Amino acid sequence: MAIGGWTLMLAASVAWGAALCAGMVVTRRWLPAVVGVGLLASTGVLLGLLAIWRDGHRPDVFVVEAVFIAFAASLGGFALFAALLPASTGRRTRAIRFEPSGGPGGIRVIVLVDAEPEDYTPSAVTEILEDLAESDVPLPPSAARPLVYASERARYRNMGGSPSRAMARRLTDAAGALISAREPTARTITAFCTAPDDLASTLAAETAQGTDRLVVVPASVARTRAIDRAQRVTDDLDLVGAGLRLRFASPLWESEATGAMIAGRCLDSFEGPPQEEDGVVLVCEGEPEQWQRGFSSTIEQETFFVQRIRASLLAAGFEDERVRVAWLEWEEPDVNEVLRHLAALGSRRIALMPACIPFDSVETTIDLRAAAERAATETGSEVFVLPGWGDDPVVADAICAAVFAALSESS
Repeated sequence: MAIGGWTLMLAASVAWGAALCAGMVVTRRWLPAVVGVGLLASTGVLLGLLAIWRDGHRPDVFVVEAVFIAFAASLGGFALFAALLPASTGRRTRAIRFEPSGGPGGIRVIVLVDAEPEDYTPSAVTEILEDLAESDVPLPPSAARPLVYASERARYRNMGGSPSRAMARRLTDAAGALISAREPTARTITAFCTAPDDLASTLAAETAQGTDRLVVVPASVARTRAIDRAQRVTDDLDLVGAGLRLRFASPLWESEATGAMIAGRCLDSFEGPPQEEDGVVLVCEGEPEQWQRGFSSTIEQETFFVQRIRASLLAAGFEDERVRVAWLEWEEPDVNEVLRHLAALGSRRIALMPACIPFDSVETTIDLRAAAERAATETGSEVFVLPGWGDDPVVADAICAAVFAALSESS
């Protein structure tokens, strides 16, 4: 028996399976390298099988043993790489040091946004999966999780990248202009709940430039789990010892003007007074039940906010049964169910408004549009998705008001 042939076949099969898994996960930048490894591994498998064939000349050994073992080894390589994904793609923690420079001072306003990265990154998917796993949310087995990465990468490719962070930066610029008009020493910047440009790194960078007064204002409807985690990271740091004064402002759920603006956008989308055949679906993002057990404020604040929008729409003339709330994921009723219900009631024109999702994202762009197209095909209704509202001037004004409310509390 050709030991060398078996060894080559086994090693190459494991490498081929690992390359297949990597090809489902890595960014497009690394795909050529992964494809190259896969081709080399394929060549190794073929050479190993050829050596085994020449050594034995027995079809039963070749087909039943060699080919089957090569296939099993490939599966093993795939599963091994999948099991290593959390360690190989997870974000690297780093120590953050606050070193005030004693510069000119002034106020730094940090608009904190829970938004996905502009481009697909495996680490972002890993972070979400690990967060779900830590909360005991059921997940597919590790060998099946590369499909999650492949799906997310395909969604990003179809969109050409996520617009969430660009919209957030436009909001920051608009809010910054309003804040600077009232407080010339203030400078407004954007930070995110996850890297790059995460909150802790942004705080450290700003204090190094000479400020000791900081206000963090969430650009979200509710205090989400991600925003709470970002604040807890800063709580674990010795900000007081570094001579810093940090305040957290309230999110947008208390802003009546923001709710009225969203209701106005819904009304404007119908280009006239509400008709009997018009319907509106106010979409909330939703979260797993396991998250709500220890942190229920997100759902409570989003529900309060969306009910305020709903009340405004009813006051404007919509029928009660034709303004419904739906959840993008985790919660019920979901968007598809609500769309079918409105169509059954006779709604021929239905607006999908991401009421609690300020910025356009992969989910709102792809999932909501898919739901709209499906409902239009199945029911014959005209279903249209309204864009994100997070960079509206009304929101910038609400951010400005929240900042000065926080500053007045700390003075």
